[in-house]
Amino acid sequence: MASVRQLTKPNREGKRPWVVEYTDATGKRRRATPPTGLKKDADKLRQKIEENINNGTHTPAGDTRSFRAVAELFIRHYEDRVKAGQTSRSRQELIASVVSKHLIGNLGARAYADLSFKDVEACHRTMREAGLSHLTARQYMLIGKQIDDFAMRRGYTKSSMFSVFTKELRGISKPKVRVFTVEDIRRILAAANVRLPRYRHHPFLLLRCTVHLAVFCGLRFGEIMGLTRENVDFVNGVIRVRHSLTKDDVLKAPKTAAGVRDVPLPHHVAYLIQNWMDVHRRQEPRGLIFRMLDGAMIEHTNHRDLWLGLLERAGVSCDVGADRDVFHFHALRHFNASLLVQMGMPVTDVAQMLGHEKFDTTLQTYAHPMVGAVRRHEAFEQMARLFQGVDATETRLIDLTP
Repeated sequence: MASVRQLTKPNREGKRPWVVEYTDATGKRRRATPPTGLKKDADKLRQKIEENINNGTHTPAGDTRSFRAVAELFIRHYEDRVKAGQTSRSRQELIASVVSKHLIGNLGARAYADLSFKDVEACHRTMREAGLSHLTARQYMLIGKQIDDFAMRRGYTKSSMFSVFTKELRGISKPKVRVFTVEDIRRILAAANVRLPRYRHHPFLLLRCTVHLAVFCGLRFGEIMGLTRENVDFVNGVIRVRHSLTKDDVLKAPKTAAGVRDVPLPHHVAYLIQNWMDVHRRQEPRGLIFRMLDGAMIEHTNHRDLWLGLLERAGVSCDVGADRDVFHFHALRHFNASLLVQMGMPVTDVAQMLGHEKFDTTLQTYAHPMVGAVRRHEAFEQMARLFQGVDATETRLIDLTP
């Protein structure tokens, strides 16, 4: 299958290195030269090539591209997906940023086919030393796995070192979601109802509407910005969630079929939306309700500034040690879900209201704050009361009749 011989003619350096000549899996005749040009190293290379051909993992050195070259092809591939409507521009920009800064920055010069477990491990270690959390570094490694899959389908490599490495990162869980207390929400709603002298009418009403839609309807920020007039049914008191607005001002459908849902609209929230529309709604071709005065989209960063200011006025801390800024706007949606379950709504119904495809997603995300120690104790006591007539020592029913 493979043979070792010494070149008869000297190369550019005037040397006659030992080389390996072989036929690859496609039947093409190839030649490989060890870096040293020595016979002992050529023998080792021959053995390695034969083993790789036999197990189907051989990539010819002539077809090897650098990690940078393959990663840049992967980025362009994602750009094509954006043009085809297969993914969002914000997702593509995130992918490009992570790949360029963290993956190419650490592995760019390496030949892709020669990537080793140690190379990928060192890349991950560099991320952690740069201050990335365990969870974030793992997510970036999974993007590396996507590049591996891309490269393998195109024959640039036969193995996925990122896939092998990410198996060691299993078990890293998301940080627990801190949920507002009822008292926190009371203070936030009270602060949202007070218009400060420096606040114009537009941002004041906007913040009040978005906060109430998140607290009482459990909507995401993108879903609120994507609300259209035709999907707010004031007569029947229902919000039909059919769209979400991206950071690029693109109105898209929910990620899953479960995201398409009808959510009850409380009377007071309906009043706030109607008031907004009467005062500030501008003509918008898509019928979007929440826009700037000039018709432009409401930037997430601008809304975030309003939100953090509201937390400060309400006296609700958003800086808790390592959990800095955990009380982001999305935490209002967490509160909505937790309170609904505590009020007795079945988890399956809560999952439907949130737009979760599987109710176990709701449990995994919200189970820890849903039921406190007192509620759990009450549940166990209630279960015990069902069998108060059972003698545990004799496992028989006790006659309690006088």
